[in-house]
Amino acid sequence: MRGQTLDVTNSLCAGKNNLTVLVTNTLINRVSHYDKPRPIPENLVPIYGSAVPPLPRGAHSPVGFKSLPPSGLLGPVQIKAYKKVVLSITN
Repeated sequence: MRGQTLDVTNSLCAGKNNLTVLVTNTLINRVSHYDKPRPIPENLVPIYGSAVPPLPRGAHSPVGFKSLPPSGLLGPVQIKAYKKVVLSITN
């Protein structure tokens, strides 16, 4: 599985910095547990209508997947230095 890289250089400041990592799930994994289709949100009814199609015969959920793709934080978070900068400070 490939990792994600994010350059935070411009967000850092001298001294202590805190980093918060927010992890979300894929939409397919989120909706896979639904046992029936969700209603169409009111603001989308004018665009898509209000009819929710019936489930195909034999489907046990609207999505119907038995094996879901991996998602979320699948490994350790690593913070790696992109480059080391040494500054000399003179008074």
